[in-house]
Amino acid sequence: MLAQWDDSGVRIAPDLLAALRGYTWPGNLRQLASVLQTACALRDPAHEPAIDWPHLASDLRDALASPAARVQPAGKAAETRAISVGQADGAPEAAPPAALRKIARQAIAQALADGGGNVSEAARRLGISRQTIYRHLKKADAEA
Repeated sequence: MLAQWDDSGVRIAPDLLAALRGYTWPGNLRQLASVLQTACALRDPAHEPAIDWPHLASDLRDALASPAARVQPAGKAAETRAISVGQADGAPEAAPPAALRKIARQAIAQALADGGGNVSEAARRLGISRQTIYRHLKKADAEA
């Protein structure tokens, strides 16, 4: 079960935690661990006290919003547990794609700097593949 706090003191926003708990996690624990590791890398600890929606990849945000991806426990309680990110009252609005690209670029640049320019090391630090880093770098070059 997911906890709101981990050993490092990183907090997960309550509405995001509820969505993560309700997701089916086709990749099991490894997928969840990768998502949380990447979200931690994208979070600015000085200004962002908790992991929140903008720290997730857009495909995961879309999946969390999809009713088909949620665990459906038996009974009426299932209807109250399931949340719809796009329609729930008080649900955060998704950050604009340009802002998310900027955050991802910053996280990749920081991981590359911390890893001495080693793409494999940066990928390990972010919990993503080398190909994902190369794809982001290619898109950043195309936009520049």
